[in-house]
Amino acid sequence: MSFLRGTEEYYQKFLELQEKLRKSEEERLLLEMKFNEMVQVTREEEQAYYRKLRNQYKRFLEEDRRRQERNERIMRILERIESRAAVLAAKTERFELLRQQYQAYLQRVFSNIKHTQESAPQISQGISISVNEQLDLQGYPISQKTIYEDELDNVTHAAKDLYEHPVIKRALAKKDRNPLDSKVDVVKQYLRSLSSPMSGDEILKTTRSSAKKSSVHTSDFTDSNGTSSYRDDVETQEYYKTNAGKIADQIMDSISSRSRFSDAKYNKLSTNTLLGKQDRDELLENSFCGTKYSPIQKLSKNSDYVEVFDNEEILKNT
Repeated sequence: MSFLRGTEEYYQKFLELQEKLRKSEEERLLLEMKFNEMVQVTREEEQAYYRKLRNQYKRFLEEDRRRQERNERIMRILERIESRAAVLAAKTERFELLRQQYQAYLQRVFSNIKHTQESAPQISQGISISVNEQLDLQGYPISQKTIYEDELDNVTHAAKDLYEHPVIKRALAKKDRNPLDSKVDVVKQYLRSLSSPMSGDEILKTTRSSAKKSSVHTSDFTDSNGTSSYRDDVETQEYYKTNAGKIADQIMDSISSRSRFSDAKYNKLSTNTLLGKQDRDELLENSFCGTKYSPIQKLSKNSDYVEVFDNEEILKNT
């Protein structure tokens, strides 16, 4: 009996222990499932947080790129402003210098005007003009433009450099000018149309220096035949050869030929619109044939008049 009782107790305890083991196993499974769920939730939260951080970092990089571009653009604008400020400062200094030069120039011009008004025009011997021409010359208004004209006339007859100036060349080479006008008339008309003293002063830059050189190295006079001759100076001959050579002679020849072109021929050429360009050129060339070229007769520096082409008398203020 004792053996059976002991065996029954043993199996009874075994069943109890087995039941406890089953319950513990169930609890373990439940806990494991909870743990897995927690791990999954944690992983999802981490991924969502990482995505959020990644998006924030992308936004930060985009904003930083925009800031860099804006800073670079601002730097470029500042550099342009600094360069512009430097240019404006340089221009301001140049304008100040030009203003001072212009004031000095006005003082010199006004002194020349006063001197010109005080000095009466002198008429050279051997050349006579009519009373009307004298009245016109005496009543000619002395202005800033006529000063340029007189000074350029003096420089022209002292040295043949005025007609070599590119501005005068362009004025002489205009297609719309009247062929009947002489070369000197065209130049005087252009000089009267100068609108500012700076333009006239620009023309006088080269002619003043050339006149000074010619006055130092040359001596102009007129012989009995009406032709001008110079001192046998090698430097003077080379100087006039380079500055008043073939180009000036060709221009003067062409202008003087055009000045002798008669009114009838000019009207015939201008009204004959049925002719072609080649025919008009041939007619113009044939009309110029046989014309006599009479160059400007150079007088002494103290002369007041020069005879140009066909007894045309032009006043040269000294």
